[in-house]
Amino acid sequence: MIGGLSSSMRRALALAILAALLLGIGGLVWLPFAILQRQDSEIVRLDERMDELEARLRGREQLLAEQRLLERASQADQTLAQAGTPALAGAELQRVLTELVAAGGGALESVQVLEPAQRLPFMQISVRLSFTSSIEALRQFLYAVEDHAPVLLVHDLSITEAVAYDAMGDPLPSQLYSTVEIRAFTRAQAPS
Repeated sequence: MIGGLSSSMRRALALAILAALLLGIGGLVWLPFAILQRQDSEIVRLDERMDELEARLRGREQLLAEQRLLERASQADQTLAQAGTPALAGAELQRVLTELVAAGGGALESVQVLEPAQRLPFMQISVRLSFTSSIEALRQFLYAVEDHAPVLLVHDLSITEAVAYDAMGDPLPSQLYSTVEIRAFTRAQAPS
């Protein structure tokens, strides 16, 4: 069949076969370079992704550190009186202490909210109260103050025996007259 072709046709067929062969060899030579180029671009993409993930990880670690700080601050806030102003904190402290005296069976004589004092970064709220009670009621009051949240601190305590008599002139069971100054702290207000 090839013998029946003219010489120009045989040359053209030989050139076509040679061209196909050269294209095949060229394709085989180009294929590894194309694969390497694709792998290089994939490596660059993966490097960019890795940098992005490392940046996110640093951001996550920073967020976790901030979360830990907020949790510690939240725990610290539980020890502080929560109020919008020192006056509101004083009123709340007065209410709480009045309830604690009554819960212990004491009789409240007087309550005075003292002037707030700046103790940066906190504001000190103080209440002075006087009440009569049995020794058991005083003990119960002091334990309630000690266990209270937010934290209450007994700054000053003065106790005297209150002698009382009934209508017949007979002495009543022993009572104590107590004057106590209790302090609590709240966050200082930012200047406006």
